[in-house]
Amino acid sequence: MRFNRSRNYSHRSTMGLLDKIFYLSPNLDSDSILEFISALCELSKGEIKQNRKFLLSKVIEVADYNMGRIKIIWSKMWEIMREHLIRAVYAIEQLKQLSLKFLQQQELANYNFQREFLLPFEQIFNQPQKQQREYILQCVSMIINQCYGNIKSGWKIIMNVINQALQEEQSMVHLCVQITDKIMSGNLEIASEIYMDLISALIKLTKNKDLSIALKGIDQLKELINFIDRRKSNDKFLDCKPLHQIEIWIPVLSSLSILYSDERPEVSTASVRTLFQLLKEHGQGQTTEFWKMILRGVIRPLFDEIQFTKLQKQKQKISSEVIYTSCQRTFELLTQLVIQQIESLQPCINDLIEIYVQFILQTQDSIAILCLESLKQIIEFAGVALLSDNWTNIIEQITHILNQCAPKELFEATNLDEDFSKNLDQLIQEEPKQKKFSFKINVQDCYNKQNIQEKSLEILVLQIEKYKQSLNGQNIQTLLYLFQEQYQKTKKFNQSIYMRHFLQKQCDYGNDLPGFLTVEFISAKSLAYLLEGEELAQFIDSFVQRCTQSQQDITKPFQTKDDLASILEQLRYQESRQVVDRSYKLLQQHIFQRFQGLDKKLISKWLIDLLKGGLDCNVENKLYLRQLVELLEFAIN
Repeated sequence: MRFNRSRNYSHRSTMGLLDKIFYLSPNLDSDSILEFISALCELSKGEIKQNRKFLLSKVIEVADYNMGRIKIIWSKMWEIMREHLIRAVYAIEQLKQLSLKFLQQQELANYNFQREFLLPFEQIFNQPQKQQREYILQCVSMIINQCYGNIKSGWKIIMNVINQALQEEQSMVHLCVQITDKIMSGNLEIASEIYMDLISALIKLTKNKDLSIALKGIDQLKELINFIDRRKSNDKFLDCKPLHQIEIWIPVLSSLSILYSDERPEVSTASVRTLFQLLKEHGQGQTTEFWKMILRGVIRPLFDEIQFTKLQKQKQKISSEVIYTSCQRTFELLTQLVIQQIESLQPCINDLIEIYVQFILQTQDSIAILCLESLKQIIEFAGVALLSDNWTNIIEQITHILNQCAPKELFEATNLDEDFSKNLDQLIQEEPKQKKFSFKINVQDCYNKQNIQEKSLEILVLQIEKYKQSLNGQNIQTLLYLFQEQYQKTKKFNQSIYMRHFLQKQCDYGNDLPGFLTVEFISAKSLAYLLEGEELAQFIDSFVQRCTQSQQDITKPFQTKDDLASILEQLRYQESRQVVDRSYKLLQQHIFQRFQGLDKKLISKWLIDLLKGGLDCNVENKLYLRQLVELLEFAIN
């Protein structure tokens, strides 16, 4: 018994002497402490192989005891210890405790000791053991909770761990969310050096499978960008240099634009809404270079996502109405943004139009119409800010659209049979037969192209009516040539009732005849506005002949039989009614006002022909007839 007591006392005495060696290690000079730590780590390696960790705990104690040394020496000490600790799977708990104590000290300016100290967490995290990785995240979370205000350069390591976890492990996402929530709810000014890393983490969260996490990530991205923008003028990292702004903005906005293709409607809607809210709130006063980067890095990819998403949803049999509504919302937001920021965007407007045109040519469907409607509204409400080269570019691009999106197969049908070019009265007398050719067209494609033609011409009409003073002589001549070509081509097509009936039956065109009445009358309206002098008189004469011929066709009797001749007579009557109604409206609203300065004899002839034709076909538009009579009295007197 006495021997055992003596032995235990001797053991305690020995341990006390050993503890004293470690405790007094701060008394060693700089070179000696480095040698001491190197030897201690070397001995600890051998001990760890025997599954023991006594000396490992002493490494941690020595680090703690010597924390008061000058930082350069402590950094060298920690470099030796760090290499040992990352190989010791038992060291995480001790490392956490040591970190909590280390981070109680304020970090000196222009030093990155915290980053060096916390580096083992990142290095251990990159090791393959899953349980170990989860514990690292728990340690990081505790460090943030207890030392948030003191962390400076250490944020870099913390964010590296979080981003690595989010990239690889779905099982650790909730731990990462707890950490990012803590960062976002804390004092964000402290974490200014890791804004880009935090943005990267939040972007990863927006793509998460968990809907609530994805939506929270979008909201936190918006919150962070709003915070950064508010304080950028007071922070050397966030000064007003365009490069710094672009480095922060582009990743955020680009990621939001890509989320448009997310299969979850809530995420898609929230991302697009947030994207345009950020640009509307913070775009004012941004540089031209900034907006060029936004167009290249955000808006163009967004258009790509719209097209990709449309194709994917079509493959999944999702209704076209759902696709259309989603795209419509996006174009409305984009239109509002451009109109609001037109002063800043004006130097980039040609680039934006190029993006629009490429999208229209690639899609050529109802979504392309939304794009054209957006462009039309931009011109209507922000055209005052556009310059001469912008107007020239718009005319050139719309001309390109009209050429590339023309339903050429419809116009080519004119050459299928010589009967298609004959006068309808002559054709009816010859008792025509149904034609059969191996001629097929994509009806939906033709419908889409017709709508694109109409909407494109509406944009040019808007230019003429609202911004004619901004157009130069070359612009006017280009528009005149374009509208004359459209008018002649579509009028000829519209007058070929037999051919249109053939297309309707042969190509299953539905209940209505294929035709271009809207394009014809849009073109006529523009010509009435642009032409002058003799050219104007010639055009009005041609237009009046078209109207009076239709008036005459209305008065011609027709039979309600099922033979082809009777069907063509019925179709002519219906078509003539539409032509007369449109003609009356155009005459009243535009052409009558252009009579001033023209030959009165010619005006009298037109008015008499129109009045006679109107009375013969029992026109019900009394206001129109009264206007005809008043103009005729004025011309005669």
